[in-house]
Amino acid sequence: MITFLATLIGIISVLIVFSVLMQPTKADSGLGGLASGATESVLGANRNQFLANVTWVLFGLLVILSLFMGKLSTKAAHEQKIAHETKSAAEIVLDAKSVTPAPSLVIPDAKPLSPATADAKPVTP
Repeated sequence: MITFLATLIGIISVLIVFSVLMQPTKADSGLGGLASGATESVLGANRNQFLANVTWVLFGLLVILSLFMGKLSTKAAHEQKIAHETKSAAEIVLDAKSVTPAPSLVIPDAKPLSPATADAKPVTP
């Protein structure tokens, strides 16, 4: 769901950029003039007001979807934290058993030390 919302927010952002660029500035016709008057025939004579309204609607959708996505991601992170903190004793024991111990060092032809020789100091020649 979060991926879908992120994609939708990206698409709306691109549409906002295009709707802003298509609006003429006060000084000249802006990038809307690149269409060589095609926007006037498609959008009508009041295209400035139409594009302004489209921009505001897209901006409102962007804000609402961003807030909704933030709420969903916060809720998902909180639920994941609660699930991690509330493990049962059996799950903790199983997690501890699943950890494999380090392999022991086995020396071939080694004889175990007796308790008396374990405490003995080495003899220097």
